[in-house]
Amino acid sequence: MADFKEQTDFNDAVNHINRVNGLFNFSNLSKIELNVYGWFHSLIGVFVELSTYMKEDEVAQYIDFIEKRLNDVDGQIKKNSKTGKNEIDAVLYSKLLRFELSLRQTYKKSGLQIRVTSEAEKLLR
Repeated sequence: MADFKEQTDFNDAVNHINRVNGLFNFSNLSKIELNVYGWFHSLIGVFVELSTYMKEDEVAQYIDFIEKRLNDVDGQIKKNSKTGKNEIDAVLYSKLLRFELSLRQTYKKSGLQIRVTSEAEKLLR
């Protein structure tokens, strides 16, 4: 096993948050465009970033979900390439949406999500 160096005092939280937010942003754009490849793989990226904040059983559940969806996503990509359209089967869409919502809850629980405070937010309450 590799020896690990003493951890630095440098805090990488801002870069970490930026990566997660960028992946969520790409996820949203992919979802809007019905880009199943982009949506799925950006969510995998979010999972990887958040996995250090998860318990081992949560990580295992996400990995199991991802492995089960690989064939579904691949099949949809092949179908879309034949038809020339961006479409997502309703069942797959629902599963990816639940995956995303679960990751967003994990993000919130991790304490990394920066609370937005603005007049607009106050108006929404």
